[in-house]
Amino acid sequence: MANENEKAIITTEKTEIKESVQVDPRSIMISEITKKTKNLFGDENYKKEFTFCLNALLNNDYLFNQFKSNPDSLRNAMINLASSGLTLNPTFKYCYLVPRKNEVTLMISYKGMTKLLIDNGTLKDVYAHEVYDCDVFDVSFGTSDYLIHKPNFSKRDKSKITCYYAVATLHNNIKKYEVMTISEINKIKNLATTKNVWESWFEEMAKKTVIKRLLKNITVSEYIMELINNDNPIEFKNEEVKKEEKIEIDMEFIE
Repeated sequence: MANENEKAIITTEKTEIKESVQVDPRSIMISEITKKTKNLFGDENYKKEFTFCLNALLNNDYLFNQFKSNPDSLRNAMINLASSGLTLNPTFKYCYLVPRKNEVTLMISYKGMTKLLIDNGTLKDVYAHEVYDCDVFDVSFGTSDYLIHKPNFSKRDKSKITCYYAVATLHNNIKKYEVMTISEINKIKNLATTKNVWESWFEEMAKKTVIKRLLKNITVSEYIMELINNDNPIEFKNEEVKKEEKIEIDMEFIE
């Protein structure tokens, strides 16, 4: 009996030691903040997104330090995630948690942005492409709008990107498009507060930027604009009044 009791005590001690090793105090800190958003996700989705969130913060010391300096920013990021209907699952690459000015921000990727705009019914289709100086590219605005792009893939290795363009298909099948030169893209990059993200994923950020510019001429719900513009609000700073006026006009027309 004594031996069995000793074994039981040893087993219990081992279990307690194992549990203490597994519990990371940082996980508790993160859980205390994110659990406030649980009702927005539902139990199952919250468990998944919390795991992705936890992995992102625990595997990036700088990101975790931004969280420590502003814990509520993580809660806001998770609220935005729930509102978007996207996932932090790194397999899909729809969105990420990124550091910005002592806070954690939800950054929606180009892939996530196009999915969001299509899934929520804003657009029938939307995409963006880069144009090289070796490509055939012709665009016209006015009474006879058109955009022609014929890539020359065989010469792109020795060519430079001259511009980016985005095309959106509305639900009435009308197409809208926007073109931005590489110089215009770089101006946005220089104003951005997430320059490290631009350096790592320039092409994706450039495509997002030209889509954002395109959306200025399309009626988009305010919460969608806030979500997709969350990672770089400076670009849209001077457009807020115009956006609100356009929404009011559209609502009056519908009524």
